Amino acid sequence: MTWFKADALTNLANGAKISTWPDASGHGNDAVQSIKSQKPTFLANGIGGLPVVHFNSTNQTYLSFSRLVSGDFTISCLFRSTQGLNSGTLFYQGAGLVNGEMAGTVSDFGTCLFSNGFVCAGTGNPDVSVNSSAGFNDGQPHILTFTRARTTGALNLYIDGALASTTTGGMQPLTAPAQLVLGAQQTLINFLTGDIAEVKIYDGALSDAERVGEENYLRCKYALGPGAPPPAPENLAAATSDHSVFLNWSPGVAASSYILYRATNPVGPFAVAGMGITATNYVDTNAASGRINYY
Repeated sequence: MTWFKADALTNLANGAKISTWPDASGHGNDAVQSIKSQKPTFLANGIGGLPVVHFNSTNQTYLSFSRLVSGDFTISCLFRSTQGLNSGTLFYQGAGLVNGEMAGTVSDFGTCLFSNGFVCAGTGNPDVSVNSSAGFNDGQPHILTFTRARTTGALNLYIDGALASTTTGGMQPLTAPAQLVLGAQQTLINFLTGDIAEVKIYDGALSDAERVGEENYLRCKYALGPGAPPPAPENLAAATSDHSVFLNWSPGVAASSYILYRATNPVGPFAVAGMGITATNYVDTNAASGRINYY
């Protein structure tokens, strides 16, 4: 996973040049720019009062980082723009958002924004893309989610939580190029004028529930409107020893902490057994002795 979020950029004044956008996932895939004139800028009060990274096509600003996916993946991007470039139907023809275009017939992929506000995402070899309706260059924030399942070649594009389009591309690993670019085509053409607040790239095609959870996280964080509660974590398991119950579960998408509820009846009422849990495991030392505990 790679995670860029503008509110992780600290100690920067409004309008400051950005040379490194750190990977908040901890995997070290930082997005960088060494050329001063092509560094995007930090806007402290961007979307929902939170910071954004501003790209300027006149100055040909962009950031690049190592490509971390080649099979299944999900790309999520919160952006806004009044621009877009060109017209077309393929992911390498518009202003790059999160883009890995490489010239020629190669196994590449990317997303872009056209001048009519169409959002486009696709893969190469063969070149296929999915496109939204028009109007997403209206200066308002929008959430792009692009998923790819390698075993079937299925490509899905969601805009603001709604399925925009789906198609089928190649099923080979997408091994080109070596790096991805934010704010332009990877070939360093078709630069974006606009803001990006957050980007997440998962090494897997998120399920519908996981995708909705991720989109709701962005919607709530950036004051874009209320989102539904995220689904409960899956694969909850328990073991007992010495009057303690040892619980563990799979990570929830976009979860920063968990609340654990307990009851002695499968339908409740449930009471809080633990809260503010930041790990995906918990030891309950206050379970009801001699009875079945439900979580």
